[in-house]
Amino acid sequence: MIELFAGITFALLTVRRTRISAWARHRAVFPVLLVIIALVYLGFGIAAHDATAFRNEALWVALFLGLAFIAYIGPAWLVGLFLIGHGGFDLFHARLFVDPGMPHWYPLFCASYDWVLAAFILTGRATSK
Repeated sequence: MIELFAGITFALLTVRRTRISAWARHRAVFPVLLVIIALVYLGFGIAAHDATAFRNEALWVALFLGLAFIAYIGPAWLVGLFLIGHGGFDLFHARLFVDPGMPHWYPLFCASYDWVLAAFILTGRATSK
């Protein structure tokens, strides 16, 4: 359960940082964050020393790269929508394929982070003071 609270805490810290930093108001910040979140899974694929896990993670990273680009050129609320989708991916990750490099606690941590951040983005409160 600590992973749930850690994800929420890190999301709130991210929102806090974006609300006090002028550079964080740039429209690319949240799409880039979506890419970074997806790249963590690629790191798990590398850590697994498993070509299949790496390939599977790379395919999902490519999908989220494309979604981040769409979110960058589209309306800001798309990032929130895609973060909700990534949170769902987090929770169903183990049912899609096995990645022995992923810690057992990570899906709940990442899903809670994604969904809290998405809530702030979708309500327009992620960057306003």
